[in-house]
Amino acid sequence: MFTDFLIGFVVVVTVLLIVTFAMNIWLRIPSVPTPLPIVDEMVKLAKLKNDDRVFDIGAGDGRMLIAAKRACGGIVAVGYEMIPTIWLIGKLRIFLSHTDVTLRRADALKQNYADADVIFLYLFPAFMEALVEKFKTELRSGTRIVSYMFKLPHHEPIETKKVRGFWGEATVYVYRW
Repeated sequence: MFTDFLIGFVVVVTVLLIVTFAMNIWLRIPSVPTPLPIVDEMVKLAKLKNDDRVFDIGAGDGRMLIAAKRACGGIVAVGYEMIPTIWLIGKLRIFLSHTDVTLRRADALKQNYADADVIFLYLFPAFMEALVEKFKTELRSGTRIVSYMFKLPHHEPIETKKVRGFWGEATVYVYRW
């Protein structure tokens, strides 16, 4: 009985890993979790306020959404993740955290961010270029954008913060649209 369970578990995990790997190649977007010290710093730099609408584009396992909601319980937190297995891990993580956040499996470029107060980003520059074009038509003045590692093309940050950790030093950029 236990052997059957173990074999089934190994098969399921193997299939999930294959699907994740295939989606990473197909989408050309690797799934790299944001280190928790960076998450904490990004949440601080966002200067969240109750009633803020917060979006995490490429939300991965939901850690940014959970941290933001825990830091400021009055926000509405929504994330988008394309890779089904990563989205599923995020849904499980959110469920286990008992936080009221939303994680959708959807293409971030097809969403509307007109009501965003804060947007979190950890995306490669090519994807950010497409987002900047989208933001030009959708974002209202004053929207705060907090980006880890990669700068928004053609925009100067209002603040930068170097964060040191076991991975070395990384930069978080803050923009006001």
